[in-house]
Amino acid sequence: MLISICVASVRGDSLPYLVSSINSQTFQDWELIIATQGNDPHLLSFINQNAQHDPRISFMHIPRYGKSYALNHAIDAAKGDIIAFTDDDCVAAPDWLKVTTDCFRQDTRVGIVAGNLVPPPLQRWCISTCPATYTIEYIYRPQEENHRAPLGFYFGGANMAMRRPVLDLVGRFDPYLGPGTAFPAAEDLDFILRAEAMDVVMWTTPRSIIYHTYGRRFGIRKFIKHHRGYALGSGALGAKMNLWNHRLSADWNRRVGLWESAVSFMRNPPRRLLDASFSLDGVIGAFAFTISVPLILIGNGIGAFVVRELTIRGIDLISKFAYLKNGAMYSIGFLGAIMVLESLGEHFPFW
Repeated sequence: MLISICVASVRGDSLPYLVSSINSQTFQDWELIIATQGNDPHLLSFINQNAQHDPRISFMHIPRYGKSYALNHAIDAAKGDIIAFTDDDCVAAPDWLKVTTDCFRQDTRVGIVAGNLVPPPLQRWCISTCPATYTIEYIYRPQEENHRAPLGFYFGGANMAMRRPVLDLVGRFDPYLGPGTAFPAAEDLDFILRAEAMDVVMWTTPRSIIYHTYGRRFGIRKFIKHHRGYALGSGALGAKMNLWNHRLSADWNRRVGLWESAVSFMRNPPRRLLDASFSLDGVIGAFAFTISVPLILIGNGIGAFVVRELTIRGIDLISKFAYLKNGAMYSIGFLGAIMVLESLGEHFPFW
């Protein structure tokens, strides 16, 4: 069973580590196809040094930018029965390909196998972001489960493999989505949703591990750029799903009315009040120290990163508080209204 590993690359500084991890795989029946883009001197130097080093590794230069576009060219050149995908800032666990092939061999109906994308450790006192994916051990059969995946079923394109007939059935990656395009994200989710619509059986397993070793982006500018890119990509995918009349588009576009919110609140008032209080105390408490808006923004910004860390480390517990976000919105709206009224001459007691 030959596995073709397709990678789109613009980074010459991290690519050698990925190639080294592929060379160290316990499963050795593979070929690595690297579709390069751009003129990074480190990338060009690595290609020149390794183009003839291992016949299983091939390079192709793609003049047009776009991860999806490059991957589609790599797919066309692939010879394997299985097509696997990862990124050029990742490192594969030594048994990555073995775990993947074992899943395909164990159940011949499975069309896609995916696993974890593990980020590097966080650094203290540093603003950063890094995509990560944590999967559950589950075989999802869309047709048998009415196209409703269980809670927690999710995976990304940096640790994904599929049988060649799946690509023939679903098609290629959307070249207008993904890094290097105007909508630099969601190309993998778009493919997954199309595969689901085609009733492709998918197996996710945390035993399949890719380390996102060089995927962390540092600094506020890269942090904002990263999340802006994800927002643009997700928005484009949402628009595409609307045109497609996908079932999820109705859920994403649905407006929650006041009555529905009230009914949800009355189902468990103590929890909802506690949930809202976690957001209220942070905003109201800020005014106990200062009425300077810039200082409040800075303080709440630092607090947001602290909450983010707590959320990441206790996601299962935090997810129970569905109104955590709404409490912040209500409190900010209430305090904002007071500030506007005070600017118009109204007076409110300091307490």
